Amino acid sequence: KLSQQTVLAQQEIESLKADALSEVETLISDAQAILYHLQQKNTEFDQSFETLKAQSNFQLLQPVSPDAQQNSQLAQDYAKQGDKFFTQGCYDEAVQAYDRALQLDCHGVEVWNNRGVVLTKLQRYHEAIASYEKALQLRSEYADAWNNRGVALGKMKYYEAAVLSYDRAIHLKENYVDAWNNRGFALAQLQRYDEAITSYQKAAQLNPEFYLVWYNQARCYGVQQ
Repeated sequence: KLSQQTVLAQQEIESLKADALSEVETLISDAQAILYHLQQKNTEFDQSFETLKAQSNFQLLQPVSPDAQQNSQLAQDYAKQGDKFFTQGCYDEAVQAYDRALQLDCHGVEVWNNRGVVLTKLQRYHEAIASYEKALQLRSEYADAWNNRGVALGKMKYYEAAVLSYDRAIHLKENYVDAWNNRGFALAQLQRYDEAITSYQKAAQLNPEFYLVWYNQARCYGVQQ
C-alpha cells in the first residue's frame, strides 16, 4: 500500500511539474511577444526621429549675413516676435519667427526649446522632439527641454521614454513640480499606479495649491478601487 501511494505521489508530482513547466513556457512566450512589440515600436520611433532630424536641417548651414553681431541682434528680435505670437495663440506664425531666428543664429537654446513647445501645441510631435533634441545638444543640463521632450513623447504614447525624460529633468531640478506631475501621469498610463501616486505626492509637497496634482492622484486611487 505504501509502495502504491509512493507511485501515485510521484505521478502527481510529475503532473504538477509538467503543468508548471507549461505555464512558465506560456509566460515566456507572452513576454517575448511583448518585448518584440516594444522593440518594433522603438525601431519605428528611431526611424521617424532620424528622418525628422534630416529634414529639420533647414538652411542653417550658412548665416544670412556676414555680420555676426547684426545677425545675433536680428535673431533676438525674431525670437521675441515668436514669443509674442505664441502668447497670442498664433502658433504657425510663431514657428516661422523662430525658424527665422534660428537661420540667423542656430545656437539659440531657448529658441529651440520654445519652438518645440509651439510645435507640440500644433501636434507636430516628431518635429517638436527634434527641436528639443537640438536644444539639449547645445545644453545637456536644460531641465525644461527634458520635461518638454517628455510631454511630446507622452503625446505619442511613448510613456516609458517620457518617464526617462522626466527623470532627467527632476535630476537636474529636484523641485520641478510640473515634471513630477507629468511623470506621475506617464506612470499612470503605464498602470504603475503606486509609483504615479508617489510622484504626485512629491509634486503636492512642493506646491500644495496645484489642484491638478490632487485630481490626478485621486484618479489613481479610483482605478485601484
